[in-house]
Amino acid sequence: MKLETKWKLINKVSDVLLYVISLAFFLAYSYGIICHAAAISCIGLLGIMAYIPLWCYLTNILDKRERKACKAHETFETR
Repeated sequence: MKLETKWKLINKVSDVLLYVISLAFFLAYSYGIICHAAAISCIGLLGIMAYIPLWCYLTNILDKRERKACKAHETFETR
């Protein structure tokens, strides 16, 4: 009888231990996903913040070139 109760106790303890380990793994996995998503969001925001000034700079350069080309074309036509 004592041996049977010991095995039941060992069985219950192992079930609880497996449950706690699986819960800890799940929490760590969820935490990793959340942190990864937050890191990707921060990188995305930094990328957008860098992209906008770069785009403005490039459009400014292209606009200046287009104006120079238009002026050159106008002076060529008037000659």
